[in-house]
Amino acid sequence: TIIGGSLVAAGLLLLAGTAAGWITSVRPEHVYVLAQLLVVIGGVIQEVVADAMSAEVVPRTTAQGAPRLQSDIDADLAMVQVLARLGYSIGALSVAWLAGLLAQSLSYATVFLIGVAVPLLSMAGALLIRLEAGGSRRIDWRVLGGGIALAAAATLLGLSGFRFAQEVMFVLALAVICLMLARLFADLDAPTRRLIVFAGIMIFAFRAVPTLGEGYRWFTMDRLGFDERFFGVLQLTGTAIGLVAMWLMSDSVMRRPATTVLLWLTFLAAVLWLPSLLLVHGVHEWTGPVLGIGARTIALVDEAAQSPLALLATVPLLTLIARHAPAHHRATWFALIASLMSLAIVASQLLTKYLNLIFPIERG
Repeated sequence: TIIGGSLVAAGLLLLAGTAAGWITSVRPEHVYVLAQLLVVIGGVIQEVVADAMSAEVVPRTTAQGAPRLQSDIDADLAMVQVLARLGYSIGALSVAWLAGLLAQSLSYATVFLIGVAVPLLSMAGALLIRLEAGGSRRIDWRVLGGGIALAAAATLLGLSGFRFAQEVMFVLALAVICLMLARLFADLDAPTRRLIVFAGIMIFAFRAVPTLGEGYRWFTMDRLGFDERFFGVLQLTGTAIGLVAMWLMSDSVMRRPATTVLLWLTFLAAVLWLPSLLLVHGVHEWTGPVLGIGARTIALVDEAAQSPLALLATVPLLTLIARHAPAHHRATWFALIASLMSLAIVASQLLTKYLNLIFPIERG
């Protein structure tokens, strides 16, 4: 956590120095790229450590030293994952709102300097929290080496200008991560391994569903009159309502099997795509005069209903990982699962790109 926080703080300090004119020997765009790399790498390190810590904050024994019931441990692990998703969303929402507010009255350099308080806060929290004694172990160079090689390949492909660099990198990363996961899961018993693999495939498929793309956004701007201000209100209000909904639904998610939760979330996601489809076909022209429900109200309700689904979908898998991952491999397990879920989002973006190429929608 301290290493990750230090990298994030260093990236923010570089941005502040460039914005204030303190760094003049290097071109601003080069400093920006370096700062973004530091912030992203630091953020990833902190996220992996936080996920590993989330499994360690749940005690396995009572105050008297007796082992706790496995059902109670599983419930606590699931609750920690829900709280983690809630905390992540609330933090992202509040920082985005606060940053926009500060940028209106303060200089960029000052905003970046204020932002350094965020990694410092996380580093202080890591020093205060009590964890199980995890000890240390030797570096697994097959995992670390594979990660470094993958990062090098991604960098080379990104700089090469190759037309299908995204697709090649996606396939390569998916293959490497699956190989690493297969190696980690080799020590599990067959039923547990099958449960985790099936849950991972279902969540990957859930998150890999393509989105509507820019064509729908252009439609809402040109035909429905949505503007940037409303898009901001839409995202802010939708996320806030979604957080409340996620908290209310968390108990149901924690107390049901992972497959049942994912099937219901998939069904709900399919139903919640309908308002967008209905808006395209002009349902607001009837609901507005008859029911007093205009296009903006429909879009707002739809956004609020969809926002908790993606966060809730990851809770069953993360709970399984927290329960079954060996204490000395938890960080590695969480890192690979987080990478797999990130690849699912990349798959969604690629599928969205191809859908927009097959069904082009021009502005206006």
